[in-house]
Amino acid sequence: MHQSLAVSVYTYTTPKPQHAMRTGVAGARAGTLSFMVGGPQPSVTLAKPYLSLMGARTIHCGSSGSGLAAKICNNMILGVQQIVVAEGMLLGKRMGLEPAVLAGVLNTSTGTLSTRLVMVI
Repeated sequence: MHQSLAVSVYTYTTPKPQHAMRTGVAGARAGTLSFMVGGPQPSVTLAKPYLSLMGARTIHCGSSGSGLAAKICNNMILGVQQIVVAEGMLLGKRMGLEPAVLAGVLNTSTGTLSTRLVMVI
């Protein structure tokens, strides 16, 4: 992707300051992190009060290592979504669309990537 397009994508798709950050130090200070935790339930129960100081959600994913596995899967999905958004913005620009217009369309339609997963049994 060309650098100037990457800057445009960032400018038009980055959440504005009124939205709370969900990750990193800012997310911890705001208490908005989500923790994916693996290990025995008693250990998770002991850790939860401390984790709740930084996060709104603690999700027990199963045995030791399963929290990391869930985080890896989550980050993979996020990375793929970011690639798809960049490619879509590049295609739109090549087809003559203004980045701000396309970002407006994507942010108010199915392109928002707000897919919710349904558990399959």
